[in-house]
Amino acid sequence: MAQQPQQQQTQALAVRPLEAPDMLTMAAQFAKSNYFSDAREAAQALVKIQYGQELNVGPAASMMGIHIISGKPSASANLIAGKIKGSGKYNYRVKQWDVTGCVLEFYEGGELAGISSFTMDDARTAELDTGTNKNNWKHYPRNMLFARAISNGARVYCPDVFLGGIYVPEELGAAVNADGEPLEPPPAPRQNGPRLLPRDKQPRIEVVEGEVVGEGDGDDGDIPFGPGPDKTVEQVQAERLEEVKDKARAELLRLGVSPKNVALWQRVLTLSAGKSNFEEFDADDFEALTAYCRRFASKQELLAEG
Repeated sequence: MAQQPQQQQTQALAVRPLEAPDMLTMAAQFAKSNYFSDAREAAQALVKIQYGQELNVGPAASMMGIHIISGKPSASANLIAGKIKGSGKYNYRVKQWDVTGCVLEFYEGGELAGISSFTMDDARTAELDTGTNKNNWKHYPRNMLFARAISNGARVYCPDVFLGGIYVPEELGAAVNADGEPLEPPPAPRQNGPRLLPRDKQPRIEVVEGEVVGEGDGDDGDIPFGPGPDKTVEQVQAERLEEVKDKARAELLRLGVSPKNVALWQRVLTLSAGKSNFEEFDADDFEALTAYCRRFASKQELLAEG
C-alpha cells in the first residue's frame, strides 16, 4: 500500500494584512506598471489584492496568480497547488500524470479524502480539444490535465482553503498560454478606418489673437486635421487640440488674466459649452473654444487679479 504523504505540522506564514490606504496605493502602482494585462485600472488590481489577502496570499503573488474572469475568481494551477500544500491541513499526491490523464489523491489530516482525475477523454467529451485552447490541449496536454484535476480537487476536498470555490482561468472560458495564464486579448479590429494623408498635406493649426487659422483648403476631400502615414485621425486631432488649448491659455495670460483666473475661465468655458470637464473638448470644439476665448477673456471679472 502506498505510503500517505506526511501531514504538515505548521501553518504557512501569514501574510501581513494591508490597511485600506496601503492597499489602494499598492493597487494604483501595480496598475500603473502596465505589467498586468487584466489590471490596467487600480480598481481591478484592488480586487485581485483583496481576494488574495482573504486567501493569505501576498499582493505580488495575487497580481500574478489571481484573475477575475466574468466576476468569478480564478487562480493559476501552481497557486492552487501551493495553497493546498501550505495549508497545514490538506495535501495531495500525484498518482498518474501523463498525456492521457492526471490522477491526484487528496488527503485531509493525513487521511485519504478522495481522488480527483481529469483525462483526455474528459477533455474530448467537453470539446476542449476543439475549443479556444485547442492548441494547448494538443501541445501541452500534461499541463492542461493537471490544472483541471487540481482545481476540481480543490473545490471538492479543500473548499475552506479557497472560500468555497476556485477555478483555473481556462475553466471560465479564458484563452490561456502553456502555463495556464490568461492571454491578453488582441485589440479589436478597426472598423471603417480613416483615409491616410501624406505628411505634407497635414493642415497646421495656430491661434492668432483668439482666431483659429488653418492651412490647407481641403478641396480634394481630405479629412480635416487629417492623419499622416503613421498617425490616425484621433491622434492628430488630440495633438491639434492640445496645441489650441496651450495657445488659448497663453493668449489669456497675454491679455492679463492671472493664473488663478485662467482656471476660472476654463470653468466658465466648460459650463458654457455644456461639458462636465475641460479636458472633454475634442476637435469639433475648436471654433467654440476660440469663440469663448474671445468672449470671456474680454470680461473685466476675468481680467481682475486674484
